[in-house]
Amino acid sequence: MDASTTPSGSDPRQLRREFQTFAEGTRRFSSPEEVLQTYITPLARIFPAESLPPFLRPHIPNATTSPSSQSANGVQVDPLLVESIQTSLLSRIVVDWSVSLAPQTLQDLAGLWFFGPPSLPSSSPAEVARGKVQQSALRTLTKHLSASTSSSSTVHPTSRQSIVQLCIDTLDRISLPSLISSISKGERNKARAEVAWTETLRLLSSLPDRLANFTQGDLPPTFSSSLWIERVFVSGIAATLAKILKEGELRLLKDVLNRLDKMGYLTQPVDVEGRGFWPALLPHQNIAAQWPELRARLGAGLRLKLDRALVETLQYTITLRKGLPTGLVTAVERNKPGSEGVVFLSKGAQEVVGAVPLVLAAFLKPRTSSEDESESDSDSSPDQRIVSTFERIALPTPLSPLLGWGWTTYLSSTLSPSHLISCLRTTLERWSDATRISRSLREEEVYLTTLIVTLLASTSSQQAEQELGELSRCPTLLDGVSSHLSHSDPLFRRMGMLVAELISAATQRNNGEEEGGNKMLNFGSRVWNGRGEGREEARVLRGLVDGWAHHSEAITDIVKGWKVEGVAAAIRALSLGLDTSSKTAEREKELVREVKKREKAKVTRLPRRVNPPPHTKARALITMIDSDNEPLPAEKEGSGGPLKMFSRLQTTCTRSRSDSSASNPSSSDESDSDTPPESSETEIQRLAASLSGLSPSEAQHHLSSHPSSSPFPPPKQKQPRTKSSITDLDADTESHAPQFQKKTATPVYISQLAPLLKSSSRSSIRTALGHAARLIRLKSSTAHFGGEVRENAIDLTLSLVALHDNFGIKRFERLRREALVELAKAEAGVVVAVLSEQVFGSQYSGVQRGAMLGAIVESALTLSGNGGQMGEGEVGRRADKVVEGVIRDARKVGEEKVAAIRRQRNLEIHPSHSTRGKGLIQPHNPTWITSPSPAEVRGKEEQWTAIAGPIYLFPLLNRFLAYTAHHQTRTTFGAGVGALFQPETKSLLLDTLTILLPLLTGNATTLVDATRPLVEILSILLTPLDGRVGEGVGVDKASALNLLSVLLDSHLELDAGESLVRDQELVRGLRGLLGSVQELFLDLQNQAGTGGGGGVRGKVLSRCATILLLMDELDRRRQEALRVALGFTVPSN
Repeated sequence: MDASTTPSGSDPRQLRREFQTFAEGTRRFSSPEEVLQTYITPLARIFPAESLPPFLRPHIPNATTSPSSQSANGVQVDPLLVESIQTSLLSRIVVDWSVSLAPQTLQDLAGLWFFGPPSLPSSSPAEVARGKVQQSALRTLTKHLSASTSSSSTVHPTSRQSIVQLCIDTLDRISLPSLISSISKGERNKARAEVAWTETLRLLSSLPDRLANFTQGDLPPTFSSSLWIERVFVSGIAATLAKILKEGELRLLKDVLNRLDKMGYLTQPVDVEGRGFWPALLPHQNIAAQWPELRARLGAGLRLKLDRALVETLQYTITLRKGLPTGLVTAVERNKPGSEGVVFLSKGAQEVVGAVPLVLAAFLKPRTSSEDESESDSDSSPDQRIVSTFERIALPTPLSPLLGWGWTTYLSSTLSPSHLISCLRTTLERWSDATRISRSLREEEVYLTTLIVTLLASTSSQQAEQELGELSRCPTLLDGVSSHLSHSDPLFRRMGMLVAELISAATQRNNGEEEGGNKMLNFGSRVWNGRGEGREEARVLRGLVDGWAHHSEAITDIVKGWKVEGVAAAIRALSLGLDTSSKTAEREKELVREVKKREKAKVTRLPRRVNPPPHTKARALITMIDSDNEPLPAEKEGSGGPLKMFSRLQTTCTRSRSDSSASNPSSSDESDSDTPPESSETEIQRLAASLSGLSPSEAQHHLSSHPSSSPFPPPKQKQPRTKSSITDLDADTESHAPQFQKKTATPVYISQLAPLLKSSSRSSIRTALGHAARLIRLKSSTAHFGGEVRENAIDLTLSLVALHDNFGIKRFERLRREALVELAKAEAGVVVAVLSEQVFGSQYSGVQRGAMLGAIVESALTLSGNGGQMGEGEVGRRADKVVEGVIRDARKVGEEKVAAIRRQRNLEIHPSHSTRGKGLIQPHNPTWITSPSPAEVRGKEEQWTAIAGPIYLFPLLNRFLAYTAHHQTRTTFGAGVGALFQPETKSLLLDTLTILLPLLTGNATTLVDATRPLVEILSILLTPLDGRVGEGVGVDKASALNLLSVLLDSHLELDAGESLVRDQELVRGLRGLLGSVQELFLDLQNQAGTGGGGGVRGKVLSRCATILLLMDELDRRRQEALRVALGFTVPSN
């Protein structure tokens, strides 16, 4: 029946029953004015009339009670009545009156009943009422979203659209401060308030997932889970912190942060779009005043997560948004001698260093009151709490050197001199840790050294006179410097020498007047001058120390200009909340452009003459073997002059053949060595003559004229054997010959391998190599052996790659590669990162780089389930096998386009194959093959997908891109650096990328992200610089074409090249590559008649043809997609 009268009673139960009848459809309205008056009347009793939209105010009855006449504690809102009104709106009104009422009117009416008026004065009773209305809205939306997902429920399309629109409006309309006010001020019962707040947080956090289920994954483009958390939770926290909060409101905010922690949001790193907790919170105004109060009430674990997330956000902002370097020297500066440190010591860097302390002081400082119960008893003073925060946050995580400089500025401006020295002492302990030195990468070493250098520079002589003297004599520091000097990486060694010099200089500067000015430690200018191996980083740090007063004054002037805005100006200077990635990319292109336009390098001087080394005792070139087949005793040190080629070797004692036969004739050193057989006098004379450059006749003349120089001792009479005792070995030091050394013990711990590999003993190195792979494979199970492999992975990897085959050990390269592969399989995240970093080091040879890249390839094939053990030089052959499949598929596609070939293929008759009488049936034995279960296969695939891109492909790709991009800007190379750009080395690197690329099958995101840098690398390698295309075609050109063909084939298999076609920049890059490949192909075809078509030239020709076919197929599919988009053709299923 029609509703003749509107619900004007004030009894909530009666009103609730009337609106339930509207929802059920038993009562209906006769006019739109009646609908508006019915729903506006109870709304006007909750909120002031002036807060409602103007077009709804005429429908308010004059007899409606104003909410201002209610009690001061707030308007009494009946949640059940509000929910019944909201349900009737969604299920009936938006469906029945969608034509009669304007869509905007219906949307505004539903928005008022679900979220309340948008503008209300803070701390007013109406804000409490709005919070209660929004609590009811969360329950109503959750009920409809959950009920609509069941199969038996049918929702009208108009209601479904309204529900989705209300969920989208929740991003901007729901108010966390109002929800907090409704709990803290609207609920006097603490138990009821706690239950209501827990339910509110649960409904808020689950709404995005419920909407995703409701829409079956088809979420609107303006709605996402990350956007929901930022708009509702993070913005709500910021809006609440902008007010003066009470104890109850701070406790509710603490529950919000705990909820975000349980959702895993606080521990998520900042993504590529710059989304995260701190990037969303910091741009808001007036949040720094109340944050210390909130932080003091958090638990220690949650506070640690927030502090670390803040530092990681600053790291992200400095490197990606501000475009400042992650290290001390940029790639452009490394290629321009004398320009290192220009960016690190620039005005922009000083601005960042001035902004970081303001942000850290605002959001990491402890509360000044003494009621902080969550702080430990030992951290009684604020300075001690800051020191503890520094030790927990800044030291364990490797950050950029620029952020380390900011940390020092923050500490020096807030701490007393004694606490600042305490920070320096703690940093030195971390820097000197031998375990840390053997396991850490270069980034952490440079960061810790920057902290030490800046902390030393910020302490004046009056403050640190006694403390620095104690630190310089500390055994921990001395051991740390020694560990650095013995490290295999030259950058570590120079960082150790730099810290030692600076501490010595600071100590002598402070104590020089009293002790008479002792001589300071100085390693000499040759250690610091030059290029590569950490020299540039050391010079930048020394320049920072020398100009510390200037930089400190400049930073102080910058901070003084922010006095009015303070933290807000610092946050704005850090570009938080702004997307400047395009500006950063443009800036990097400008820097590269400047390097390419620089003037030609000056003519280098001839190398200086180096004085010969002082005369020292040389090692014997030929060791004579006496009649008893025993080695002669070694000469005592210091006796005799320099060794002559034909000098007589004086002996002091000989042993009979019976004594030598009594001893053990075999040892661990002699099992695989090639010991020359016993030679006659003529043979030894010929060998000595060949080593000295003399002919046999000249050697004979020299021996006859100098009888004392004969290499053969005069014959001796056999002495009678005398009785001896076991103590004679200790009494006679010359009797300790090599055969008395003990056999090298078999290692049983991973930590024993690296010392054996670093030793100069052949036996130790061979024993370690022989047992390394087996031992690592055994200890890889963390369930039985814990983290033994992880703890020693970096040190052992560096020891293995630094080895040279100086002793002629059999199967040396195979044993080293097997050990590296087992390490990479056990700890891929650590070992592959080290290999990708060290493979571009200038101190390594081509053989060592081949071992590193071979280990990367073999471990990747094993972890992805696509390979087994590889032999020496297998990387190139494996890459050729991958490309052969691409060539075969491309040839089939190309032949299908030629009508004559297609007709000839159709006319061919293929004989059928029969297996009759060939005995192919074999008895089945289930124990022969044990295939893994589908769950195990799926688990291994997921593990490989997670590490394929970030661990294997991108580190190697990014470093190779950096070296390749600046290859043409360098006119000269330092020692060992030029080997990185030899054709063989480039070919090996490209073959590694060629093998890794097909292993990304099923990982579309990684393949798409890797396409842009790959196209950039190939454009640099395949674009001719001097106009001569076909001349000088080598193995590196063939490997580059292999990589390009595999890249195109992978995209065609992934999505028929759609991802390549969508990106216009990639299309332009591929167009340039197509021109280069086509020109190379035509040039080689013209030369084929004169130079032949086999070998590398023939390989390049086949690769060029394959790429042209793939490019044609890609262009065909692009044109087909364009025709389908324009409607000219119908897409084929």
